Amino acid sequence: MVIRYLEQYQLLSIENFQHVSLEDRLKINECIEKSYLISPLSRGNSENGYNFPIIENNILFFFNLYKKYIKLCHNLFGTFHITPQNQSTCWCYRSNLNESNSVWHNHLATSTINGVYYYQVEGDGIFFERQGKEFYYVPQQGELLIFPNDLNHKPEKATSENWRYSINMEILTEESSSTLFNDLYGLS
Repeated sequence: MVIRYLEQYQLLSIENFQHVSLEDRLKINECIEKSYLISPLSRGNSENGYNFPIIENNILFFFNLYKKYIKLCHNLFGTFHITPQNQSTCWCYRSNLNESNSVWHNHLATSTINGVYYYQVEGDGIFFERQGKEFYYVPQQGELLIFPNDLNHKPEKATSENWRYSINMEILTEESSSTLFNDLYGLS
């Protein structure tokens, strides 16, 4: 596993974080779509944002993905203490050319360490903003980006008719993101 520090963006990139076979992709996509259909987003209710929780997880893919993410973060950051309020739920951002909602946001209220796994993407990027400077990055399919909870970001509007799925994973710790990321590489 190759871990790169993208200094311009102040984030970590892990390419090919999780390989998914075509056979598994069909099952995973079905889980995502079932979770979408039972979410308020499927009925046009975006009151709580444009992500929805992956609830239909009968193949354990998302459980194992989060478990692998936690293990990687422990390897990167060392000892940290997860709060009782932490939720191991994976959340999906789903978009395509016809359905796309891109808004600036951060994860200050819900996490300390934020991870986005680009499960299914076709060249669309993500915008980051720090201290008034905006940056653009194009993640590859299978790439995981890890960044502090205060990093403002928004996905680029999708340009394909195929579904783009990115999976958000959060870790809420007793330690602050500035402490964890400063200890890691002088980030944040």
